[in-house]
Amino acid sequence: MTVCIIGAGVAGLLLVLLLQTHIPSEQITIIDPHFDGGDLVRKWPNVVSNTPLKAAINAFNIFSPSTTLPAWISELDSEQPTSLATLGRLIRETVNLSAVNRIQATVTDANWLHNAWQIQYTSAGSSATISADTLLLATGGEPKDMDLPIPSIPLDVALDSNRLNSYILPDQRVVIFGTSHSGTLVIKNVLDYPVKSVVAIYKGSKPFIWARDGEYDGLKLEAALLADSYVAATAPTKLSLVPLSDFKGVIKATRKADWVIYATGFNQRFTFPVRDQSVPINMVHYERTTGKILSLPNAWGFGLSHPSQAPDGIHFDVGIFSFMEHISKQIPSILDSKK
Repeated sequence: MTVCIIGAGVAGLLLVLLLQTHIPSEQITIIDPHFDGGDLVRKWPNVVSNTPLKAAINAFNIFSPSTTLPAWISELDSEQPTSLATLGRLIRETVNLSAVNRIQATVTDANWLHNAWQIQYTSAGSSATISADTLLLATGGEPKDMDLPIPSIPLDVALDSNRLNSYILPDQRVVIFGTSHSGTLVIKNVLDYPVKSVVAIYKGSKPFIWARDGEYDGLKLEAALLADSYVAATAPTKLSLVPLSDFKGVIKATRKADWVIYATGFNQRFTFPVRDQSVPINMVHYERTTGKILSLPNAWGFGLSHPSQAPDGIHFDVGIFSFMEHISKQIPSILDSKK
């Protein structure tokens, strides 16, 4: 069988790694315009992971035990979280792309036709098409946007204190939607500037949930400590926590805001049509426990574009360990698709 992976971010590279233990490398094609590690490296390099480094190391030991990790990883404290740039470097240096068919290009179309996938791409102004038995999408996601009539600061900028400096001016008002892991880090970054006020708008009955309280997707490590400080008696006077259900409070905050930042999750990223017999298919719909794309033969999605549903049936699992565990479970079905 032949497999085409679209996207060389975390999920795409891990797909290569895990597939190489089951099929010859020359049967694997991966297409990406950059091959730089994806958004993890390009957009979020300075963000610190919310889990210790050992979680990523354990993932390789469990799901790819024959893999040799780079020597420099042993010099880091595995009990501590690390930057996403470091995790991106770990994956890029661990996954061997030299034996697979690597195409640096932008995919423009994927069409299931004549019992095979026809994937069209462009590179340096030229177009070409390859065929594959199975299509695996790892195209990532984009931060959600509520499209309010307020100037917005991109989430990747808000999570980088150095870049944030080019947006915020003294005595400005900032509204932040979302108080999850990213939201708590954004609050800290904004409060580090001489802003007039920061309003964090949260969904639910309380502004923060903590993993220590048994919440599946609760805050931990640095984010948990930050949240503790935000609700303590010593919380910054510039910070207000407003529930989304307080319509008057939300309207008042947004009417006065100079900037808005959205830290409310991600939408799936689709930059090209995916078709069955030339009929476009909605890629949003997929089996959340397997990644199988509904209404399409031999097609799966992984990573941030098609995250796997958590055991609680509510949340979604994202991270190196979760990705590797989910991919490992689906490989038998992927291999069976062309038997």
